[in-house]
Amino acid sequence: MHEPENVAPAATYEDQAGALPVNARRASGQRRWGEIVTVSVLSAVAASALTMAATSTLDRSAAWTPLASVTPAQSNPAATPSWAAVAAKTTPGVVAISVSTPDQADEGSGVLWDTRGDIVTNDHVVAAPGAHITVRIGAQESYPATVLGADPTTDLAVLRLTHPPQSLRPLPRANATGVKVGDPVMALGNPLGLSGTATTGIVSALGRPVLTRAPTPEGASAADALTPVVTDAIQTSAAINPGNSGGALVDSYGRLIGINSAIASLSAGGGQGGSIGIGFAIPIGEVENVTTQIIQNGHAEHATLGVRLQDASYQQDNRTISGAGILQVAPDSPAAQAKLRSGDIVTAIDGRPVSSSDALVGAVRALRPGSTARLSVAHAGGGARDLDITFGGQL
Repeated sequence: MHEPENVAPAATYEDQAGALPVNARRASGQRRWGEIVTVSVLSAVAASALTMAATSTLDRSAAWTPLASVTPAQSNPAATPSWAAVAAKTTPGVVAISVSTPDQADEGSGVLWDTRGDIVTNDHVVAAPGAHITVRIGAQESYPATVLGADPTTDLAVLRLTHPPQSLRPLPRANATGVKVGDPVMALGNPLGLSGTATTGIVSALGRPVLTRAPTPEGASAADALTPVVTDAIQTSAAINPGNSGGALVDSYGRLIGINSAIASLSAGGGQGGSIGIGFAIPIGEVENVTTQIIQNGHAEHATLGVRLQDASYQQDNRTISGAGILQVAPDSPAAQAKLRSGDIVTAIDGRPVSSSDALVGAVRALRPGSTARLSVAHAGGGARDLDITFGGQL
């Protein structure tokens, strides 16, 4: 297993949203969250009986029907959550994942997805080739598992228990459109090897464009090593630490709203610190989209636009408006068919503001191939228009 790099959002991208080659830059002094803030993929944790040490270590889908009906923990959980009731209901649906190779033993978290024994986690938790994977459910019971499929682009993977027990209790899932800033939430997982850990906070922001870089598996090409993970993330103040990777972010009804995946770090070097109250989760709509495809097909396709992007801005009425600038449009791509052109600046998607190339990439990657959206577009030379676009798809 390889220790990933701490990276901050880069200033420009070459086709993060479509068919042209990706060329993500490493951070080199430019940090959008302040001079020393970086974003880190959450680490797995090497642990022994005596010691624990952190080692190493993210589209918006249409609304969908929850997996199961949910009885609220109390009459108005959003106002006064009973976290004891929420924890009692949800803890059985969150598992600890152990990943071992001849050289290293790591741990992460996962979420029971269905009664077949499918478990959703982060790709970076289980990316080590040939690793032996064990899933612990509750305090004592452990089961072998295999990787059903993985999607490094979104940092999601699905495991399947080899011999699932009959008593599995998958987490119910919230409606993708129901999450609001300020909602109370609980994060559950296996931080620092401490399984069954629950922390609480609120939804701090939605649609947060977060760029991380997952660890590169052995034998990967140089191009694969440069592939970043861009997530249209839920930001939360619930404490998330190394080892929470793949764990659950739930609402006050005990419904899954996201998969914990990354944290902001004040470390400017290669190390990774603990929680500073800024964590990120892959939103449930994107998780549902990718997980369903992996279970059905073994892989996931993503919406594509077919452009090269950079951060851009333009002047209007004595103000500066930022957006995602179009550097190049691939021939016969969805962008070309919608008549996007070089010099255009995308400022919104379906009415939601787009303030950077990151924001557009994250929003597009969370959409399903074949879905449609309306882009609000300005041009560097003047003029504005709305375009309807149908996204393509690619692995």
